[in-house]
Amino acid sequence: MDFYLNSENSAKRLIDEYIQHGSLVIAFDFDDTVYDFHKKGRIYTDVIQLLRELKSINCYLICWTGQENLEFVKQYLTDNQIPFDGINENPPFNKTISRKIYANAFLDDRAGLKQVYGELKELVFFISNKFKKSKIEQVAEIIHRNWESWAKEILENEPNISLERKKRWQEKCFMPYADLTEEMKELDRKFAKEITKIT
Repeated sequence: MDFYLNSENSAKRLIDEYIQHGSLVIAFDFDDTVYDFHKKGRIYTDVIQLLRELKSINCYLICWTGQENLEFVKQYLTDNQIPFDGINENPPFNKTISRKIYANAFLDDRAGLKQVYGELKELVFFISNKFKKSKIEQVAEIIHRNWESWAKEILENEPNISLERKKRWQEKCFMPYADLTEEMKELDRKFAKEITKIT
């Protein structure tokens, strides 16, 4: 099988490229991808929602269309809150004389829409979860730092703290968050999840 006929490989490529650049360029078709060209009452809410999710993780979106009336395209996208950064134009950070638009992925009803849609949903899920975990770690580190400062003050000013507790704190807790055991980190993460309301 050709390498990119395996959808796992093409999905991994998108994730790797996003991690490398912090963004992807996504081109999407207009007719019968986000707009009911044939007036048959068809809806395209899933693709439109995906475009909004992609924009929320900093992707650059290009509407790539054969429509001649680009003012209509622009107005339709704007009126329906479909995000876009350009129409039939390469991103400004990719200077080229090629007629082919530059993109990491293409959403098009006539070009493997279902597979690309699935791979981009996987990307959004992966990046969103990574951000949540990162946020929890940041809050957990702050919680630990504040607790450590409080605990050291307690040890200095409270004579009734047991020797066992002093030893436990000094050996297991008085250190940077990154050096804590996973068991100790989980205690801080528990409070971080409550504070950020991320489960």
